Amino acid sequence: MVKEVVKLTPRIFKLTKIKKIRVAAYARVSTEKDEQHNSLEAQKAYFTKYIKERNDWQFAGLYYDDGISGLRHKNRDGFNRLIEDALQGKVDLIVTKSISRFARNTVDSLSTIRKLKGRGIGVFFQKENIHTLDTKSEFVLTLMSSLAQEESRSISENCTWGQRKRFADGKVTVPFERFLGYDRGEDGNLIVNKEQAVTVKKIYRMFLQGYSAFGIAKALTADSIPTPGGKKKWSAGTVHAILSNEKYKGDALLQKSFTVDFLTKEKKKNEGEIPQYYVTGNHEAIIPPSTFDRVQKLLALRKGGKNRISSVSIYSSKIKCGDCGSWYGSKTWHSTDKYRTRIWQYNHKFEEHCTTPHLKEEEIQTLFIKGVNMLVKDKQEIIATHKEMVKTVFDTSSLENEQLKLEEELNIVADKVNNCINENARKLQDQDEYEKKYTSLVNRFNTVESRLKEVKAIIVDKQDVMRLNILSRI
Repeated sequence: MVKEVVKLTPRIFKLTKIKKIRVAAYARVSTEKDEQHNSLEAQKAYFTKYIKERNDWQFAGLYYDDGISGLRHKNRDGFNRLIEDALQGKVDLIVTKSISRFARNTVDSLSTIRKLKGRGIGVFFQKENIHTLDTKSEFVLTLMSSLAQEESRSISENCTWGQRKRFADGKVTVPFERFLGYDRGEDGNLIVNKEQAVTVKKIYRMFLQGYSAFGIAKALTADSIPTPGGKKKWSAGTVHAILSNEKYKGDALLQKSFTVDFLTKEKKKNEGEIPQYYVTGNHEAIIPPSTFDRVQKLLALRKGGKNRISSVSIYSSKIKCGDCGSWYGSKTWHSTDKYRTRIWQYNHKFEEHCTTPHLKEEEIQTLFIKGVNMLVKDKQEIIATHKEMVKTVFDTSSLENEQLKLEEELNIVADKVNNCINENARKLQDQDEYEKKYTSLVNRFNTVESRLKEVKAIIVDKQDVMRLNILSRI
């Protein structure tokens, strides 16, 4: 007898509750303009309605970034929160408008999608109709992400070209919302903000009076004067930036920095890699050019190193260590009690070996008075020696005579060049001879002009050094 097995189909079916998929949406706009902000609001409203209309979907939230580029994940707080929540098991599916809204960086886009896919979390791109959990989506996704990145590169290059074209045309723009002393005029140019200009002038005046950038910052903070960014506390760096910005004398240096990589947005100081443009007399100056230039010389003189000057004490940057040649600095012992004592010692006393002992300020004062008395005793001889030194070092009379001769020769050579050109136009000449004569005259003109510029620069430098020498001793 053959055994027979018959399958019996159940007549009672158990109804299992369908588990809803937790769906979150992501929206982003890359600028903070009003029309873009309205676009973001529209995206948020659309996705909220889109998800809630599906019976098999459960709304898991809406994440967004406003005014943030899609090139990097680093600064996209909304995006990063979404990915973190998804990886923690709070989201099953992410819905977004397009690949470019999700990310314009191919590497970041694919690595994030693969990480989510490894946890069983999908991403649905509406515009491209791509679902990342679909096995066929990988190739298409790679291609579309690459196209999005290239589109971003193209946009970045177009923006860079436009910016550099504006620079080449001498068009000046500044971040007016955090630029002290100027407002945006009707034509987009800089106009003086008289109230803020008072602060700018005060900064320059205090610096010329001997205050350091730190001292100026401290005084401005104490006077409750707001910083360019509207903050209460000033920093030495902000003061230094104002003191060294050529826009305060009415000029503008364009293309001070440039973007190295469109993906990372890394900026680099322009040290000759790309052209810069200097616009003279672009707008009304707050600081006279001569004053601004004098401040730049003083900034260079005060800048670090062994030759810096200071307004902290009359002895600052005046006392050198006899052992190692470095500057002495002041230090206060027992600053809060009756035994308060001010001493002077090598600034890096405890960092490097130095055998020279410290000195009390009273000892320095005694030595200073003794030295002054010695000078006063032989003051006539010292004054005569000093005058002779000034006459020798800073005398520009011979240079001024050379300048006059060069200017006279330059005019003569210029006349000869013009005569040579006119004569060639009036009558027939051997063109080889003409070219030889013309080239010789032009070369002579360039040589004289170059030497004239050099002489003028030496005269100005000598005069500036003399003024700074006097100023640094006051």
